[in-house]
Amino acid sequence: MRGKERILVIEDQISWFDSFKNILVSQLYEKRDIEMVGLKEIQDSHKNKDFFDNVSYCLVDLELGSGINKNRNDTYGLNIVLPTIREIAPWIPAACVSRYITGDDTIISDLSVSDFDGLYPKSIILDQKGEIGSDFNSEKWNGILRDLSIKRVAAMTGRSTVEINNLLNKVSKIKLKLSDHTRNIVNEFEDERFKEGVVLLGLGGSSLAINEIKGGFSGINVSIVVASGEDNRVPIFSYWLMKWSSNIGKLVEEIQAHKRMLQIGINRSLQVPLLHHNVVAWKGIGYIAYVFEENAKTALDFINDEGLDKFTNHIETIVSLYKKPKRDTFIPREELIKWAGFDESRADLIDSNSLANTFELSGALIHGDLHLRNILIKDNIPALIDFARSDYAPIAIDIAKLAVDILVFHDKAGLRDISFLDWETLKESPLSGILNVYKDYLTGKGDIKFFDLALKAYALGYTNYPDVSEEIKATLKKIVRNQR
Repeated sequence: MRGKERILVIEDQISWFDSFKNILVSQLYEKRDIEMVGLKEIQDSHKNKDFFDNVSYCLVDLELGSGINKNRNDTYGLNIVLPTIREIAPWIPAACVSRYITGDDTIISDLSVSDFDGLYPKSIILDQKGEIGSDFNSEKWNGILRDLSIKRVAAMTGRSTVEINNLLNKVSKIKLKLSDHTRNIVNEFEDERFKEGVVLLGLGGSSLAINEIKGGFSGINVSIVVASGEDNRVPIFSYWLMKWSSNIGKLVEEIQAHKRMLQIGINRSLQVPLLHHNVVAWKGIGYIAYVFEENAKTALDFINDEGLDKFTNHIETIVSLYKKPKRDTFIPREELIKWAGFDESRADLIDSNSLANTFELSGALIHGDLHLRNILIKDNIPALIDFARSDYAPIAIDIAKLAVDILVFHDKAGLRDISFLDWETLKESPLSGILNVYKDYLTGKGDIKFFDLALKAYALGYTNYPDVSEEIKATLKKIVRNQR
């Protein structure tokens, strides 16, 4: 997980917050971090893309305006805070917790049609003496959080709360089979919470077998899920590619990117269909699922089974992504920092003299993260997932990322046999067929030179990835240092 989960309390009364936090921690044994922020922090949250990371729930006070004389016109929680949460992190369940909920009828009327997932008076938590409410206990608290989560999942996926509840009622009857690697990851969460989240995807069946895919490097877990058994007496047998993580924002970006690609006219056959066009976020973990049929493979499995030569044929379909490429000017340093996470302190390893020059390159809308786990192949037809990084850029970026990924993860790609990491060397390697397909998209000397720089930048990046063996890392470092 990416840091400890948080409950964000948007409040301006420190004494109330301190009492509330003390009750949750000492009497209800809440294990999440509980943080108080004010109106200004929410207004400034647009400046910090990580502001809502790891936030499982938001509790919003209604009256957050300045001054002592608060009145029923002070509804900043509704008019400023809630729209901000819904804009930046729409998957987070948000409840209004206010002293007005048991008082002013006008306020209650305004709130009842709002987008809050729940409305609660402060008095149920703290009585007038500042002590725990008579009916407020662990069961009540967990029930509130569950209700908030159900309403948010329903809102995000366009399903009713009745349907969400019905799925949750089936959880005890669902048999979950986890591979050893998946089990180790799930142990970081809570088994029941993970199981509930998977079931809420609505994959069907009474048995779900979850097996890991060799991972990427984004902190997102990737699994193949086989759903089988019966659902309402209907036989079920289906395959899904599931991504899940506490980094819910990244999953949301991935879904939004798929929508954008469809809107701008990318061939639908080049995209793997999504089950829902919104993330399913359940108690701090997000889930998305792609259709993954029985005989489909990731490109990594495909080339390990069938070889690079057969995979080369699929590259001819993938390059149809680059519609109407055009010559444009780019600065290598800026492009490599953006796409390959290039560390400028290592500039001497990849030809520092060229980094600041302006290159004329072939540019187009690229995938942006074209590695072997983001390409699926079914019936000899390739399709892509995860367009979250897609943008206008040099086409050589996609080619370099894919080439390095093949060299690192495909044992027969010849990494140990090459002395230099550049276009000329790879033309004589098992990657020659793939480069030959791409050469029509790299039409100038600048393209090849930039491709060589990108190869080295990506290779250096892979030396920081935990899934890459120490032997491969040493080999990458060695050939990056070799300069013609």
